[in-house]
Amino acid sequence: MRAFATLDDADIKNKRVLVRVDLNVPVVGGKVTDRTRIERIAPTIIELVDKGGKVILLSHFGRPSGHDPKQSLKLLAPAIADVLKRVCRQNISDIRFDILRECLAHLV
Repeated sequence: MRAFATLDDADIKNKRVLVRVDLNVPVVGGKVTDRTRIERIAPTIIELVDKGGKVILLSHFGRPSGHDPKQSLKLLAPAIADVLKRVCRQNISDIRFDILRECLAHLV
């Protein structure tokens, strides 16, 4: 038996999979200028999708003090779709932590 579980052990078909990723990538003029971090997470995302999982990426972008459209994860969707070579749903929203906590409260 392995010391820890891996994706090989996971039955995720038709399940939502929440994946915490680091998407602090440089953006200039609304476009991602360095896709390295996206490229590094791509194999995991592709494996989860190929196993039938519905992947939800959880990240933050920059360190805004309040809502700043220039630091929205929506700007990253085209680059993520391009790296993954797949259509990505753009149900991307900028959620404050207090709203997220309220949404997930029933899980604890």
